[in-house]
Amino acid sequence: MKTQCVWCDVPFPLMARSCPECGAVNPARRTALGAIAAVAVLIPVIAIAIYAATRWDRPLITADGPAEQMLPSQAVTASDNNFDWLTAAMKSCDDKAATEPNMLHALVVPLKFDPKDIDQWRPRALNRIGNAMVIPGDETLKGLRDKTLTISPDEYTFVIRNEKTQAISKWARSAGVKWFSAPAGDDVASLAMQFKPRDKGSDNIWGNPMVHQKGNCYWVNAAFEE
Repeated sequence: MKTQCVWCDVPFPLMARSCPECGAVNPARRTALGAIAAVAVLIPVIAIAIYAATRWDRPLITADGPAEQMLPSQAVTASDNNFDWLTAAMKSCDDKAATEPNMLHALVVPLKFDPKDIDQWRPRALNRIGNAMVIPGDETLKGLRDKTLTISPDEYTFVIRNEKTQAISKWARSAGVKWFSAPAGDDVASLAMQFKPRDKGSDNIWGNPMVHQKGNCYWVNAAFEE
């Protein structure tokens, strides 16, 4: 590529420092270098954006279908008892649900415990939601911190059923802590839930029906009963 000297009109290469005829400084070279530097900065940014758009497990929000959002449970190691991220997720789900009374919001925390401890957990359960017991939020956090509970890495399916219409909101198979949401019309007076680990449990078992409280986030701390 070539440019033209602003003083003597002699053409010369774009990246030349000066005009070979009159020696005038080539201002186009500085502009070209700046453009090259800008492109060099943008290339990794664009690459990261493309990667995030195609690989990040983020909510797929639609106007008429269920959505899900992954939370950072996979980053928590067995030796880490800092579950502030989970406390923050519970609060965020509560806050979001309060502003969206026509949506169903559920924060699902899949849990595991030592089978020999099942008798200590059963009396603490709030409900049963088909194949699993639901443990209160404070008991969940306490159990995770003292390691009597762990977050299960196993895949599971989560379903909510409108007890009036029998319509269901069903999400794709998931793993780890997930925040699920779906539209909820005025006809959702009561609902039932189902938590089914992969290759375990029954598709026909549902939890006890519960009155739907608009504006509430359901904390589903689900411990599979072997």
